[in-house]
Amino acid sequence: MNKRYAQLLTFTFCFLLFFSCKNSIGPIITPEEEPPDILINVLIPTNVGNYWVYTDSTQLNLDTVSIVAKLCSLGFDWRKLRNQSFAMRQFGDEFATRNDTIFSINFTFRGYTEIYPAFFFPKDSSITYYYISGCFIIKRTATLYKNKITVPAGTFQEYVCFVDDWGSRKDSLLIVPGIGVVCSVYECISIGGIYTQKSFLKNYYIKRN
Repeated sequence: MNKRYAQLLTFTFCFLLFFSCKNSIGPIITPEEEPPDILINVLIPTNVGNYWVYTDSTQLNLDTVSIVAKLCSLGFDWRKLRNQSFAMRQFGDEFATRNDTIFSINFTFRGYTEIYPAFFFPKDSSITYYYISGCFIIKRTATLYKNKITVPAGTFQEYVCFVDDWGSRKDSLLIVPGIGVVCSVYECISIGGIYTQKSFLKNYYIKRN
């Protein structure tokens, strides 16, 4: 192979590599062990058209969250949300569900795209794990309660409570498997006292297969 031919191959390879990666959003980090795509205890029903209506304790208005689209990206089936609700603020505008686990996506300042498990269905009564929120690593505890919970949307027989303890503030999210988020509570301790904001599920529609 002569020198000119080798240079031509090198140039062609670099040209193709540049344009194939031009639209990349950066390196992708996924969980080391991806569970099988078998839904057992679905925390959030994922059919397009599902929606949830929440009432807020401070703003006294109704917020609606709905699944508006399904798309495949980065090896996951994502659900796009129309979401401006306090209750489901931790879900942002998209999430993926796989085998009892809700995955979220995080775009880091280093240009990496991280897909991480955000919500687990606890196999035992309670589990503690860590997840990413922006540039922070947060400790989260998930506890399964086998007792009734009543909200404006109705009474349910069990729920999973997710608690993030930030020290001076605490986030609690209650999810009924197969229904979705039924209650969200935010508490913040400051010099002026304890600020609390709550949101409850008032109405919902779940499309059955």
